[in-house]
Amino acid sequence: MEPPSTSATSSDRPRAAVWALNLSNGLRVWGETRPHNPTVAAHLVVGAGTRHAARGQAGLPHFVEHMLFSGTERWPEAQLHALLRDKGGDCDGWTGYDAAGYAVQVPQRRLALALEWLAQLVFHPTFPEYKLAKERQAIASERALYDPQLLRILRRLRLTEDLNLSIHTRLFGYTLEGALGDDADLGSFTRAELVDFHWQRYTPANAGLAIVGNVTQEQVAALAERYFGDLPARPAPPTPLAHYPKGPLDIAVHGPVERRQITLALGARTVGCAHADRWPLEVLEELLGQRLLAELRFRRGLTYAPWAYNVFQRDSGYFAAQVSVADRHEEWARDTLLGEIDKLTQAAPKRREVRSAARLVWANWAAADENNAERAATLADPILDWPADQAPPDIEAELAAVTPADIHRVVRAYFVPERRFLGRHTPIFALDNLVAGCEDRLQDAKRLALLGLGAAAVHLIWQRLARPGKQ
Repeated sequence: MEPPSTSATSSDRPRAAVWALNLSNGLRVWGETRPHNPTVAAHLVVGAGTRHAARGQAGLPHFVEHMLFSGTERWPEAQLHALLRDKGGDCDGWTGYDAAGYAVQVPQRRLALALEWLAQLVFHPTFPEYKLAKERQAIASERALYDPQLLRILRRLRLTEDLNLSIHTRLFGYTLEGALGDDADLGSFTRAELVDFHWQRYTPANAGLAIVGNVTQEQVAALAERYFGDLPARPAPPTPLAHYPKGPLDIAVHGPVERRQITLALGARTVGCAHADRWPLEVLEELLGQRLLAELRFRRGLTYAPWAYNVFQRDSGYFAAQVSVADRHEEWARDTLLGEIDKLTQAAPKRREVRSAARLVWANWAAADENNAERAATLADPILDWPADQAPPDIEAELAAVTPADIHRVVRAYFVPERRFLGRHTPIFALDNLVAGCEDRLQDAKRLALLGLGAAAVHLIWQRLARPGKQ
C-alpha cells in the first residue's frame, strides 16, 4: 500500500478566500493569496474621477494622474520609472468616470518595493512646476490618439456618432472630451489647482488597495501599515450628487457604416458595482444574450452576434441588449428585443437556464482572473463602496446563489419606463452602397466612353467615304 501523497493536486487545493483589513486611517485593503504564483499584483483605486472635477475644470483629474508619475518626495521622475522596470515590474494608471487607479505587478519578492512605490506615487507626489508643459503635451498626444480632432469635428457636425459612447454620455454626462480636457483647459490649469484637487480627493479614507499573488495576509498587513499607516486620517470628501435623466429615453445617433445596417440597443439604468443586484444582472446578461443569439442568429439568421452587456459605475449603471441588422429587418429586431424583455417581466426563466448562465458567467470571469493583475482589478472594482462590516464578495458563490426569482425581480424593477432607454444608430451612408454606386457610375462611364468612341469612328468613316476621290 502506497503512503498518501504529501502534495495536493491543483483540484484538491481549496479555493483561496479573499481577506480584508482596514488601517486606522481608513484605507481598505483586500487580498487573495495564490501560493503557487511567482508574481504579485497591487491595484490602488481612489475616488478621484472625472465626475469630481469642479465646473470649468474638465480634464483636471486626468491631469493629476499624469503628474503623479512626474516625481515623488523620495524619487525623481527618472528613478521612479526605473525602479520597477529594473526589478522586472510593470505599472499603469488610469482615470475613469468616478475613480482613478494605479496598478503594479512585480515578482513576489519585490512586494515591499511595489507597495512603497505605490505609496510614494499616489500620496507623496511633488507636482514639479517645470513638468507641467511636458504633461500638457503628453495629454494632447493622448487625446489625438484616442479622440482625434477630425472625429470630434465630425461628431459636432453629427456626421458620425458612436452608439455606446452616446448612451454613456446621455446617461452619465461623461464624454472623452470631458475626461481628457481641451487645449484651453489644459493650458489654464495651475500647479495650485492640481495640488488642491489631490489634497481633497487623495485621502486614505477615499482609497482602497487590492493585492493578489504569492503573499500572506500577515505580510500585507505589516507592509501596508509600514508604507500607508502614517498617512493622516482625513475624512473622505463627499461624493457629488448626480442628477441622472429620467426615462424613457430615445437616443438616436448617425454615422457612416460598412453596410446598410441599423443598430438597436434596448436597456435600462440599474445599480452600482457594489449593489447586491449586480449578480442577478450579470447572470441576466448571459441569459438574455443566449436567447437573442438563438432567436436572431440561429433561428432567423438576421445577424451574426447579438449581445447583452452591463456597465457598472460606483452609484449607478446600466444594462443593454444590442443587435445590428439590415435596415429592412429593423422592426423585427426591435420586436424581438422588446419581446424577450417582456417574457422575463411576465414570468421567471427556468432554473436550468439560470444555472447554466451563472456557470458560464463564472467560467468567463475566472478565466480572465487567472492573471493576477486582472484579479486585483476585479477586487478593486467595488472596494470603495463595499459595506465596511461585510466580508469581500465571493463572486462564485454570489453567482451560484442567483435564482429565477431574482432574474424576474430585477427585470421588473429596472425595465420600467422611467429607467428605460432605446438607442438607435442609423447610417448617413453605407460603404457598400457607396461602392456599388461608384461601380454603377464607372460602368455608365465606360458605356458612354464606348458610345463616344463608336460615334467618333462612324463619323471618321463617313467622312472618308464622303470625301471626293483624287483626280
